[in-house]
Amino acid sequence: MLSRVDHLATVCKKHKLGLWQEPGVYPDIAPYPPSPQYGVWYFNRKYKLGYCPLYKSGSTSWLYNFALLGGYTEEQIARSARQISDISRSVTPELEFDGARQAMNDSFLFLVVRHPFERLISAYRDKLENIRVGLEHGTEHFYKKYGRRIVEKYRRKGSGALGRGWDALNVMREVINRVAFQPGHGDDERVPPLGIEPTFAEFVQYLIDTDLANYADDHWIPYYLFCTPCNVRYHAVAKFETLRQDQEYILKMGAVDHLIKAKWRHMTKGKPTKTVAERYFSTITLDQARKLYEKYRFDFELFEYSPDDYFRMTHQ
Repeated sequence: MLSRVDHLATVCKKHKLGLWQEPGVYPDIAPYPPSPQYGVWYFNRKYKLGYCPLYKSGSTSWLYNFALLGGYTEEQIARSARQISDISRSVTPELEFDGARQAMNDSFLFLVVRHPFERLISAYRDKLENIRVGLEHGTEHFYKKYGRRIVEKYRRKGSGALGRGWDALNVMREVINRVAFQPGHGDDERVPPLGIEPTFAEFVQYLIDTDLANYADDHWIPYYLFCTPCNVRYHAVAKFETLRQDQEYILKMGAVDHLIKAKWRHMTKGKPTKTVAERYFSTITLDQARKLYEKYRFDFELFEYSPDDYFRMTHQ
């Protein structure tokens, strides 16, 4: 853990970003946020814990933990129809500027990351791949805001794309009428999509062409733009790949391990394996994968991930 934190400082210093920025020296990573995004943080002031949630990187587990620390019981959370982020935010309200700065100074600060490409696969599977599954996870919203537009822009005419005259709300009503059951986790493999959703290749091309600093959704925005690791002195960098051990470390360092035990919470469609990743990356070209890497290159450098295995999964 100390090695991960030290590596962050080394990379930020190398690029002269944030806390390591030098007067008159223009950073070579641009754009880079000038200050932390205080509004996205969850601060528990009683236990002096601060968490920047990177969605699709184990965020549900930690938002659940913050809800428990805020006074909710597991039974209350299970009975609630609200999203866990809303439950957690209700007992961990957003702090005003001065309060957030104070919390930054006296809290144990951490974030959780995962391989950037795995996160993108997870975001695609959860939010865009199949609007017939996961209505409770916002697939209607993501289809209307992103999916339909991606298809309209990147799919060739006559290949089954949703026409511009279609009404997304009518499509969703059809979905609700046609699905005779509410599938549980993992059932999506036997509930075929309608065919109007974007493919993974179309999603990747959208990411390549999009200004992610200004138009990215929270589920696929680069880590460095959302949690600004060069503007914050993090005490821990947890990783999805070692989440349970890292949970135990953070709970212990935060002196709340007597209140909460490390436990894996909700994950919509299971951990992407190499086989699953290959299924998606085999649909894009090596050129696309390299361009996608360039969009997230600084995340790879900050958190010590490599794209090489994923490059080998692509087709030429």
